[in-house]
Amino acid sequence: MGKALLRSARRPIQNSRKTPKRSSRSRSPSTRLGLIGRDLAERAPRISARRLLPVLIASLVVALGLAALRLEVLRLRYALGDAALTEQRLVEEERDLIAQHRRLRDPVRLAREAQTLGFVRPETLIVLPIPAAPPLNPTALAAASFLDLGSREQP
Repeated sequence: MGKALLRSARRPIQNSRKTPKRSSRSRSPSTRLGLIGRDLAERAPRISARRLLPVLIASLVVALGLAALRLEVLRLRYALGDAALTEQRLVEEERDLIAQHRRLRDPVRLAREAQTLGFVRPETLIVLPIPAAPPLNPTALAAASFLDLGSREQP
């Protein structure tokens, strides 16, 4: 009699309606819950070598690409710095050359130089006629210069 009581205590009490019970073994708890309330931590994802190898190769390629881009950026920054220094030096040189050009073309300085070299003001002024405008066509320009050379006398 004691064994019968233990067995009955272990058995679940069935409904009095006698409805068929759904088989809980055929369905996992995650499929019974649906999308809401599903426990995603039940299964640990398995990572196989076939899936891991392409990911590692892709990440290595991306890392090498980023390193190459970073080195290229650094190289371009150094080149830009050198170009800026060169530009600054050339701008200063251009300023010096413009100042020197203006000093050389100064009429007062030129008059003094001419006087020291023995030049004097001319007594008569000779006005030369203005030549006709050269043609715009390069072939006609070359022909006109050829004709002009032929008419000059040799010194």
